[in-house]
Amino acid sequence: MPTWVHVSQGGFDRRRYEVVELAEAPAREYIQANHYLSGWPSTVHRYGLVDLKPAGTEPGDEVGGGLLVGVVVLGVPMSRRALTNVFPSLVPYSEALEMSRVCLSPSVASNGESFAVAAALRLAAGHGVRGVVTYADPVARLRTLPDGRTAGSPRGHLGVIYQALSATYTGRSTARTVIVLPDGQVLPSGVRAGSCGLSARCEAASQHVDRPVLDRHSMV
Repeated sequence: MPTWVHVSQGGFDRRRYEVVELAEAPAREYIQANHYLSGWPSTVHRYGLVDLKPAGTEPGDEVGGGLLVGVVVLGVPMSRRALTNVFPSLVPYSEALEMSRVCLSPSVASNGESFAVAAALRLAAGHGVRGVVTYADPVARLRTLPDGRTAGSPRGHLGVIYQALSATYTGRSTARTVIVLPDGQVLPSGVRAGSCGLSARCEAASQHVDRPVLDRHSMV
């Protein structure tokens, strides 16, 4: 359902925000506290969306004279082929990266996501990044955050941010079984519930098995 409204009616006002480069520690802390996947990927570049005029009651870390309200992460995918299949002429892990996390506060109005990602990619281009691969997970993923909030989407993700940025849809990933624990952690593919050694965690994990096929998009 469309949620965009004009800035005069409380919609996203880009003059209120800026995107800055982040160190790993604050980026990781924000993602693990707010994203539906609690794991932290291998990162190369991290960018934060900063609210320069935050509401006084909103919690969060101060960055660059404002409040950190979002993080975009570019990093290394699980397989080198994830990059070379899409960008065969680019150097993987430097010129080509995966956009592995995008997470914004609910306080940021619609259009904030595309603004943050576009600004992050412009900054990344200054470091020599020329192509980015990212995925939209159409499978429902929900995680109860440490403060009791629920993160994720009961319907999965459709890649609307990437469509808004004119990304190229390049197909679907290979189907595989993923075991997701209630805290958002994904068990490594070699781990089986019967060999986990933590029966309570494994019993819970067995209730969160799906076979996702991710929609892959690329941006240059």
